[in-house]
Amino acid sequence: MDEIPLGWRTDLDVLSRSGSHITDAGDHLVVETPDNPGYYWGNFVLVTNPGLAERPRDCLALMEREFPSAGHVAIGLPAAPDPQAWEGLDVDLERDEVLGADRPPRGRELPTGYVARPLAGDDWEQSLRNEVAESGAADPVAYADFARRRIASRQRMVAHGDAVFVGAFVGEELVADLGIVLGEDAARYQSVATVAAHRRRGLASHLLQVAGEWAQGRGTTRWVIIVEPGSDAARLYRACGMEPVDESWQVFRGGV
Repeated sequence: MDEIPLGWRTDLDVLSRSGSHITDAGDHLVVETPDNPGYYWGNFVLVTNPGLAERPRDCLALMEREFPSAGHVAIGLPAAPDPQAWEGLDVDLERDEVLGADRPPRGRELPTGYVARPLAGDDWEQSLRNEVAESGAADPVAYADFARRRIASRQRMVAHGDAVFVGAFVGEELVADLGIVLGEDAARYQSVATVAAHRRRGLASHLLQVAGEWAQGRGTTRWVIIVEPGSDAARLYRACGMEPVDESWQVFRGGV
């Protein structure tokens, strides 16, 4: 998969380890997650042929053909598209920044009163509650179903030794968490989140280092995370030693 951009390669690594099915159809990949139909970026088309990517209507027809009952559109692109070509097609064209490093991120010391450890047992249920509460989803019930199914897949990855999810706690209360998944040529961070009342205390940066060192101990030599360009998160990760190495483009329309 060397021709696939780094961000998408690490996406595919995570998805394959979490139980998704990936089918090579020649000029595109079909990614399916039967156990989680509400996972939009677990049920999508990744266009791998640059020529096809230049034909937006063909890309949309491809999504409809591969996922005829889907209420969403999710298409990954191999390179930066022509924005004008997608105008008037009722989709959002999105760009993410791919940050990388050749050593674990440098995190801040954990503040007094907090402890950090891998998630286990009831911690996963706390992680779910925090995620749903912070999501702002229009349909919290549907979002909770998607998130619960995704957590189940993450627990399986942890059990197989492919990932670790770590949290910062005050007593038994989970107030920040994130994960990292081992991949073929990089370890990919997942779902960095901090409860609003505990932000700006260095919790996320500390957990980035903890998870990064876990991956380093298992042979990782490259660390990757994907962020919204110009976001607070992007600035945090850069401060921890991660730098822009690529970009990732996608087309999206929400479910109905």
